[in-house]
Amino acid sequence: MDSRISERNPFKLEESALSVFEQRSALLTKNLANASTPNYKAQDINFHEALKQQTTQTNSALNISHANHLQPKNNAQNHSLYYRVPMASSADGNTVDDEIEKTKFVENALHYQASLSFLQSKKASMLKAIRGD
Repeated sequence: MDSRISERNPFKLEESALSVFEQRSALLTKNLANASTPNYKAQDINFHEALKQQTTQTNSALNISHANHLQPKNNAQNHSLYYRVPMASSADGNTVDDEIEKTKFVENALHYQASLSFLQSKKASMLKAIRGD
């Protein structure tokens, strides 16, 4: 990771992870909402790949020298999205398995909460160091 980035924002990795968890949560919710939609294909995000892409995009930030330059989209979902392979095929072509989606959703929520707790702990430690406690 570029040291200049981490000096500017020491929480960048955690912010990126929380962003990917949020994107994954939205995708898993969409899967559950479409559990009875014919021919709907369940999708998921490869977390590690998405986080790597998001941090790489952030670290290779472009220099914007003019107001009309376009900002790159920082959406980890684009390249790390995949379709889930069903355990059993359904007659209507839908690949959503409610139990798998619910399990993945809860797992993702736990990871999100753990990352948030880690971020809060890191922030508290840095404040202690700054105050000299």
